[in-house]
Amino acid sequence: MNHTDHEHIGKAPDFVVNRLDVKYHTIAAFQTAINRIKATNAETLSIGPDTKVHILTNFGTVTGEIVVDHTIKEVVNVLETVVVDSRNEELANLHTEKSIIVNNTATLFVRNAHLKPYANPKVTLEYPSLHIFVDQIVGFSWGH
Repeated sequence: MNHTDHEHIGKAPDFVVNRLDVKYHTIAAFQTAINRIKATNAETLSIGPDTKVHILTNFGTVTGEIVVDHTIKEVVNVLETVVVDSRNEELANLHTEKSIIVNNTATLFVRNAHLKPYANPKVTLEYPSLHIFVDQIVGFSWGH
């Protein structure tokens, strides 16, 4: 499950409630590990206070802060909650025993995201918040 599903299950069908996305949890754990190392002020593995996670997608590289704190209350989180609640309600109303589940993937929330598209790496697109479907992620790293 992604972080929004934990808090806002509502009328979600079982295939949403029981979803575990290993890619999402691996990247979230990576961000948590980076945060813990940064908090110790130890300059290990070339990780310092300005270190960020870099997410390699099929369209470009995204840098920013991966939000793994499930209790953050901010405008974008409120909007996300409404979207997820609406999605879950719609899926619950549409779901039958014969339903075929397609694209049951989590989203990763990146705050203060900077996207360098592979098509034009001289350009950096900035987003206050960016939700990436994790099936678009091909790898991750860290750096400044």
